Amino acid sequence: MPFGGYMGGVSFQWHYRLRAKQNGDFLDLKDELEVFGTTAHLSFGYNTWNFYVAYRLTPFLNTKTEVPNALPIQFTPIKIGLIFYLL
Repeated sequence: MPFGGYMGGVSFQWHYRLRAKQNGDFLDLKDELEVFGTTAHLSFGYNTWNFYVAYRLTPFLNTKTEVPNALPIQFTPIKIGLIFYLL
């Protein structure tokens, strides 16, 4: 898209290894985070300057994991940025 216009699409993610390292120990996060996900993308602009927006369509956190006496955490990440193509 370095010549102008707009492009959009959907990407599918598969997180096959969900681990975190804390104090030298590795924690498995497959129960807390979703393994599969989808994101919608849109980029538009002209020549070397382009804007980019990405919105996650599926929840980031696993809704099956519940902690007693806790409010559910629901958030949807959105990325907004500027892309500069150097040709």
